[in-house]
Amino acid sequence: MSINAEGVLVASLYHSLMNMQRFSFQVKIAALNDSKLIAMSVYNVTIMSVVGLGISFVIRGDPSALFTFTSCVVIFCTTITLLIVFMPKV
Repeated sequence: MSINAEGVLVASLYHSLMNMQRFSFQVKIAALNDSKLIAMSVYNVTIMSVVGLGISFVIRGDPSALFTFTSCVVIFCTTITLLIVFMPKV
């Protein structure tokens, strides 16, 4: 049984994110503690990516529809992430 490079990369990325999350929740200054908002943004992007991936497999026969759908998903995720992170500061 061999270990592939993708598995090692995913495991190291997961480990790094978990360590970063552990230290980010320890911030005592309320104005700097954006960890919950960032977690909501990551959740949003993850869910939209999974849904978008499923739908993109369905419409992969039509390149223009696939491009339009992928562009809309990227723009939507970016806009929602910006709103989640920066709207509470306004």
